[in-house]
Amino acid sequence: GSSASSLAAAAAVAQGTPSAWQGGGGAPDVGGLGRTDVKVLATAPQTSELCRLHPSAAFPSHAPDSARQSPMYATAYELEIWKRSEEDKFRVYLSEQEADLRERLEDEYSQRELARASDFRQTQLELRA
Repeated sequence: GSSASSLAAAAAVAQGTPSAWQGGGGAPDVGGLGRTDVKVLATAPQTSELCRLHPSAAFPSHAPDSARQSPMYATAYELEIWKRSEEDKFRVYLSEQEADLRERLEDEYSQRELARASDFRQTQLELRA
């Protein structure tokens, strides 16, 4: 199924197979990530460096080559890519929430400022009369 092909792609990446790493879109489709997720990964500041480097750069280099070629390594690599993708998505979500809150606060401030200015003018007119 899909997970088997994802594991195969991750294993190919872990083994340093250039076609798997440099194939369409610049990064393999691992962990059930769609092309748009991989593009987000490739453009996000936290993960773009990982995408440019060889996959073994994501994990310590003191691991023996046989460990890097194991399915467990491929799964760990896939999990790391997924985790970073989720972190990036969460950062985007937080930025959107912050922008929304800022906009609501600015609107509320503008309304209060207009009401205050109106009350001030009204009080001035009453004092002059």
